[in-house]
Amino acid sequence: MEFQEEFQDQLMFGTDSCARSDVNRAHPNVALWRNLTENCMLPETALEKIGHSSAERLLNLQGGGFYPAV
Repeated sequence: MEFQEEFQDQLMFGTDSCARSDVNRAHPNVALWRNLTENCMLPETALEKIGHSSAERLLNLQGGGFYPAV
């Protein structure tokens, strides 16, 4: 978890899959995210950044949504 803590401002977590064959399968990355959050494996601030605020900043999104900031 040291890597995630050190680079929390540069990491984003996603659950998208490019493989059409994955459409009906459970994704291991969802299980990983649940494990990280439910077992408090990272500080809350790191989870927040990796979970959404890094993406909001890097993609110029408004907090809490998917719309470009004005």
